[in-house]
Amino acid sequence: MTEATITEIPLEQLRESPFNERKTFDQAALDSLAENIKSEGVIEPLLVRPVWANELRVALEPPSWYEIVVGHRRYRAGSIAGLATVPCMVQRMSEEEAKRKQVSENLQREKNVHALEEAAALESLRVDHGLSVADLVARTGKSESYVYGRLKLLTLAEPVRKAFAAGEIGGKIALLFARQEPALQEKALKKLEVSTFYRAKKGYTDGGKDGYRAVRDFLNEYFMFKLKDALWKLDDVELLPAAGACTTCPKRSGCTPSLFDDIIHGQSTGYHRSKGGENVCTDPDCFDDKRKAHLKRAQAELEAKGKTVIAGAKARQIVSAEGDVKGGYIEASKVRDLLKKAKATVEIATVQNPRDGKTQQVVKLQDLSDAGIRVKEAAAERDNTHRRHEADEKRRQEQAATQTAANRALFRTVRAAPSKTIGLAELRLIAQRLASDSLQADEGDFLIEVWNLRTDDGKPCSPYGYGVREALQQLLDNASPDELTQIILDTVLVEDVDVSYYNENTRPDALVAAAQRWGVPVGDYVSPPKKVRKAAGRKAAEAAPPPLLDGMAEEAGELEHDAALEAEA
Repeated sequence: MTEATITEIPLEQLRESPFNERKTFDQAALDSLAENIKSEGVIEPLLVRPVWANELRVALEPPSWYEIVVGHRRYRAGSIAGLATVPCMVQRMSEEEAKRKQVSENLQREKNVHALEEAAALESLRVDHGLSVADLVARTGKSESYVYGRLKLLTLAEPVRKAFAAGEIGGKIALLFARQEPALQEKALKKLEVSTFYRAKKGYTDGGKDGYRAVRDFLNEYFMFKLKDALWKLDDVELLPAAGACTTCPKRSGCTPSLFDDIIHGQSTGYHRSKGGENVCTDPDCFDDKRKAHLKRAQAELEAKGKTVIAGAKARQIVSAEGDVKGGYIEASKVRDLLKKAKATVEIATVQNPRDGKTQQVVKLQDLSDAGIRVKEAAAERDNTHRRHEADEKRRQEQAATQTAANRALFRTVRAAPSKTIGLAELRLIAQRLASDSLQADEGDFLIEVWNLRTDDGKPCSPYGYGVREALQQLLDNASPDELTQIILDTVLVEDVDVSYYNENTRPDALVAAAQRWGVPVGDYVSPPKKVRKAAGRKAAEAAPPPLLDGMAEEAGELEHDAALEAEA
C-alpha cells in the first residue's frame, strides 16, 4: 500500500467495486445525502484505487479507471446531486487490501449493513485470500464468536435467508436457524411461521428477547439430543462412515463452542427438560440414523453367533418400556432348569429392546407347552393372571368404547345447539388457556378432531406432536366471538366424553346438564342410572329423557343462574 493523494475525479472515471458485498442502499437516505451535498459538497473524500486494464502499462500511462474502495453512498448521492466530479483519495492497493478495507469500513456501520452482506464479505476474504477465522478476528477487531456467527449465516436455507433479508426474523433468530442443517431449518421455519412469537407485529424481530428465547427453546427441544443417551460409542467412525465420529462432528455443541455457548452452559429451554453441556447433538436425523445403524449392527453380530434375534416392532411388543417380558414369552432364566430336563429342544431367542438396545433371552410359552413342559413357576402364573386381566380389561374397554361413542354423539348435538356469546374482552385469553390445557388431557385427540387442527402439511395434529400449538393459535386468532365461546364450552364439556373405566353409574353429568339447558333430548344417547330404571321401569325410561341426578340438577341450576346474569348484562 502506498501513500494516498486527494484529487477531483470525474464520476464517469469511477466504478463501484465488484468486491463490495454491500448491495442494499436506503433510497430515502441517498436522496437526503444528495440534498446535503448540493449545499455543502462532498465533505469526506472517497477512497479509490487506480486500475489499469493492461497491467503491463501501469508505469507508462494513466489509470483506465478508479475503483471505489470506500464511499459508494457518497458516489451514488453525488450522481443524484448532479455533480461532475467528486473529491477522491487515490491510493495504490492490492485487491486483498481493498477487500479488507471494505470489510473494516462496513463492520463499523452495523446499522446500515445487513449481516448477510457482512458474512459474504468475510467469506470472500477467507476463501479468496486463505485467511483463517483467527486472521479475520485480528483484522476486523471483532470477537471470534461474532466472526463465526456471521460466517455461519451463509449456511441458511433459502426460505430462512429470504425471511432474514426481508426483516421477518432478526439476526439472533437467524443464527439459531443457521446452527441446524438446511433441511431442518426449512422444517422448523414452517412450524414457527404460524406461531405468535414469530410474527413481526408482536415485536419479536431482532432484539425481541421473548421471541428469541421462544425460538431457541423450540429448536433446543425438538432438534437437539444429549449424546449421553446415545447407544453407540461417540468415537466410532465406522458406524456411519459418511457422518464420522460424534466426537469430532461440527454439529456437536462442544466442537464449535462459539456457536453453542447457550447450549454448553445449559440455559433452560422452558420445556419439560433442560439441555446443556458439550455433548449435545444438533442433527436429530443423524442421531436417529446412528441409533438404527447401531441396533442393526448389534443384531447382525448376534445372528453371526447363531442366535435367533427378535428386533424392531416385534421386540417392542415383547418387552415393555419397563423391561418386563410379555406377549406370550417368558425370560429364559426363569425356566432354565426345566429346559435342561426337557426331552424336546425348545428355541431360546434373543430379543433386542429397540428403546435402549439391551438384550434378553426369552422363550415362547407355546413352545414350552408343545414340548410338554408345564411352567409352574410364579412368573408363568403371573403371565396367566395377566392374560385374564387383559381379557377383563378388553371387555371393559369395549364397554367404554360404546359409551364413548354415545357421549361423543351427544357432545356433537349439544355443541350444535344455539348459545349466547360471552362478549368479554378477555374471551380470547380464556379460550387460549382452557384449550391449551385440554389438548394435553386425555380428550386431546377428540378436540383436535372436532376443531380440525392440522399441521402445515395438512395432516391431523397430535396432542404432543409438532404444530399443535401453532394450529390452535391460528384457530383462536381467526375465531369469531361465537366460535370462541363454543371453544370454551367444548373444553368444559369434553371432560365428560371419554370413558376410561365403565360401571353401572357411569354418566356424563355436565354434558347431560348442558343438554337439558339447551333443549337437547338425551334419551337417545345416555342410559338412565340403574336406580332410576328400577324405580320407573324400562318402558317409562325409554319413553322420556332420564331425570337429572342431584349433582346434574345443581349444575343445571348454575347454568340457568349464569344465563340470567348474561341477560342482565
